[in-house]
Amino acid sequence: MIKPAATDMVRIMCGDDVAKKLDVVPLSNDTLLRRIASMSANVKEQLISSIKQSREFSLQIDESTNVSDDA
Repeated sequence: MIKPAATDMVRIMCGDDVAKKLDVVPLSNDTLLRRIASMSANVKEQLISSIKQSREFSLQIDESTNVSDDA
């Protein structure tokens, strides 16, 4: 439902050639899950790399409680 509307908006704003590129973007659940997993792995790798390269860093730790006030 959203993709056809987005394609129409792109066609109006940018032209048919750009809208055709948007039409070939797959939006199945499996594709989205793969992309999300890939992006999260990339963010994790970047974070670990930054931590390894830094000489010093600090952690702030706080005790969490649930609605029953249990830690």
